[in-house]
Amino acid sequence: DGTYVDITGTQTDGLQEAIDYAVTNGYDLHIYGGAQAADVNTGGAVVYSLTQPLIFPPMQGKKITIGSATLNFDGPEFNTGDFNTAKSGIFFDSCEMCYFSMEGGQVVYRGDRAAVEFKPTNPDPLDQIVVIGASTYKFGSIAYPGFDAATGTITPPTSTMNMGVLFFPYQGAIAANTFEFPELYLNYNGIWVADGPFINNYIKAIMIHQFQG
Repeated sequence: DGTYVDITGTQTDGLQEAIDYAVTNGYDLHIYGGAQAADVNTGGAVVYSLTQPLIFPPMQGKKITIGSATLNFDGPEFNTGDFNTAKSGIFFDSCEMCYFSMEGGQVVYRGDRAAVEFKPTNPDPLDQIVVIGASTYKFGSIAYPGFDAATGTITPPTSTMNMGVLFFPYQGAIAANTFEFPELYLNYNGIWVADGPFINNYIKAIMIHQFQG
């Protein structure tokens, strides 16, 4: 609605505050991108620097889109040396009838867990069930930041726990969703599905390359 949101002290370049405001007040959300002068490293995408995970709380009936933007996750919260204590870059809690798209952007993650994690943990707001279901998630590139475009050199991740995508249906089902990952690049591992009910999901992963695991 045009209201300014206070992001004083933000550790997510204002993105977490925008998500929380939209979810709390029942709005859809569009995060703009593409306003940065083009260079060899970004191609014109806006770069958001995050030292804390970007958490999508339980949602139901929500549309969130992100334009040409790079979400760059780096910091001690992600690099603990322990998979169980490290934070993923983007974390999705329970969702029903949700649509998420950042097809023109990328997620860059340097850490000991996942660039993107789907883990239904808390009940969604209407049906009050723990589930990720009947939703669509579309990404652009998900990458480890080991490629230097200026020199063409590649520095692979050293952490064997690093991965592109983690599905973690331990506390609730992940069922009847569409997931699209056009590019997964240079993480140690690609896509992991942990134990639990992972049912009737469609995953489209076109280009998975330069993996170390």
